[in-house]
Amino acid sequence: MTRKQSLYLGITKGLDYHEMVFASKKHQWPDADKLMVDLFVEFAKYITKYEKEMLLALGLPDIKKVRAGEDVEGKYVVPDNAQRQLQEIMREWLGKIYSERSSELFNKYMVKQFNVGRKHFVEKMREGKSPDYEDEYLYQVVQNGGKRISAELSLKHINEIMAHIQEMAISGKNPMQIGRWLHQATGEGRSWWWNRIARSESSLALDAAFESSMEKYQIPFEEWVCESSACLICSQFCGGVWQRGEGPEVVSDTHPNCLCLRIPRLIYEDKTREPWTRPSPYDMPYTPIELDALR
Repeated sequence: MTRKQSLYLGITKGLDYHEMVFASKKHQWPDADKLMVDLFVEFAKYITKYEKEMLLALGLPDIKKVRAGEDVEGKYVVPDNAQRQLQEIMREWLGKIYSERSSELFNKYMVKQFNVGRKHFVEKMREGKSPDYEDEYLYQVVQNGGKRISAELSLKHINEIMAHIQEMAISGKNPMQIGRWLHQATGEGRSWWWNRIARSESSLALDAAFESSMEKYQIPFEEWVCESSACLICSQFCGGVWQRGEGPEVVSDTHPNCLCLRIPRLIYEDKTREPWTRPSPYDMPYTPIELDALR
């Protein structure tokens, strides 16, 4: 598993804060924060739309009843064509969100966020112009993010859903119990995952704009700017200055929902920090001892 592929599998077994704390924070750039919110709102529309279709295809109670958790009598029987219908629904869902073309929802928002980042970095350097989708850094961010979304909405995921539903039906679960499980496993109850995607991928797009700007203008130094209430992991980087390409990366070296920034520095006369070489926390979680040392 590569570093980028493992971004959303969690960070550590020893952290004493909850991911939703991060999700409640705003990005320090209002225009970037608005795009994160807008992307999640668009994702949420699709979550509701396709959960409704999945419940209908499976012959389960409608979404209003599932949300309310109303009791439903009787044993559940899985419809014969349920798996095929779910596959079609999931393919359509994925197609609306991401594709190799730059016109789909996720792609468009990543381009917008990249341009926001480039605008801010260019303002700091007082020159340059906005990029387009062909920028190599943006292209990699979109491709990697698309792979994560595709994995979430894959046919393998449908097979896992159907296997679980079959087990629940065999064990005598009623339709409402199964509907509630689906709601939490892949419907509105899983909205947190799409919020994580909206915020983390947006931060990666901003960081790609930083990388692109640094390369294009051959900026010698990079500085880490923490958001207002940085976590333990990010706090160790606050205000740090590295030689270009030697510092930690936003999200990749911190956590999902990270709202910190790397910014370019044209001049820095003090000694820079040593190159950041610790493996990504997604590959090697921080231990309780490491975290205690950061307090």
